[in-house]
Amino acid sequence: MWRLRDFLFQGHPQPGGSLKGLFICVIALFFYIAMPWAFGKIDATLSHDYHQNVAGVTTAAGEYAANVTLSKDLWNDNSASVTEISSNVSVVDSPTAYSFNTVSRILTVSGLEQNLTRTLALTFRIDNPYLPDFLPPILWLFRYMYIVLCLGLDAAAVYAFFQN
Repeated sequence: MWRLRDFLFQGHPQPGGSLKGLFICVIALFFYIAMPWAFGKIDATLSHDYHQNVAGVTTAAGEYAANVTLSKDLWNDNSASVTEISSNVSVVDSPTAYSFNTVSRILTVSGLEQNLTRTLALTFRIDNPYLPDFLPPILWLFRYMYIVLCLGLDAAAVYAFFQN
């Protein structure tokens, strides 16, 4: 503790301490910049694109949304896992995923033109069926280990900066 007091009130740290701290900060900054890329790769490994066509999707007069039953559960049970929806009535339809019921696997698709019957082509992410059972929990834990690594580098940089 007296080293910190001496630094604050009497002198400067030895030349190696602050440079080590700066170097560790640069490494931590690299890991922070790479974080979205690393998490994106984890998500891409945990999920898999799945394609499904649904024929006979009908909207009545005054209705601009329809319910579609999916054959597989969405990844993370989230309508944001729907990556693409296209309609054979592409001139007037602009379909988007509105909501997802996790119990019945019903996806509500909005942005449809009223009083038409169409075929929807859906692309959505599902749990990766090709992963062994032990791998998903390890990949989920890797996210937290990555964050702990970044915070540990921050703490090491502060320590190295004030070390004589």
